[in-house]
Amino acid sequence: MAKVTGPLHSVQAHGALGGTIVFRQTKNGPVAQKNPPRDKRPQPSRAQYAYIFRICAVAIHWVNTTNQTLNGNGTRDEDRVRAVKPDHFTWNAWLTHCMVGKRGVNWHAADDITHDWGDTEYEAWDAAADALLPPSPVVANKGSYNPDQEVIANGLVLLHLMFGLAAAGLASVPGATPPTYV
Repeated sequence: MAKVTGPLHSVQAHGALGGTIVFRQTKNGPVAQKNPPRDKRPQPSRAQYAYIFRICAVAIHWVNTTNQTLNGNGTRDEDRVRAVKPDHFTWNAWLTHCMVGKRGVNWHAADDITHDWGDTEYEAWDAAADALLPPSPVVANKGSYNPDQEVIANGLVLLHLMFGLAAAGLASVPGATPPTYV
């Protein structure tokens, strides 16, 4: 709420007016500026971030320890990520960044892919994840973000990994059909 003792554009005006204009004092005098809009998507909670980063950690562990390649292309995912990452990122930090995105936007986009899935699609992704070598470790669901789920399905880990690779420009955006690792 703007506080004024005289006209609105007076020297004494300060604060926000209707969430659109902010009046403030600077060393050069009074300033009226447009208030920047706030992001409408809520920030993920700590429990959500803990859940998300547990899945990222398992995906990165698998990428770091496997010799399998996507569609038998001959180049490990770790090497492909290293080739495209910005200089100020390590490969695993860049892959995590691509999997999660700013304020979790990539993560939510990957989750949106599964909204129309039935049991067949989930089972196909779980089977593809179970065929990975070395086997992906089981991710225990700790915390309160998704309390009905005891463990996180390996297919979900693989889906988020593939979405992260797609965000890095290294794979196509995943759909109902899981990728093949050879």
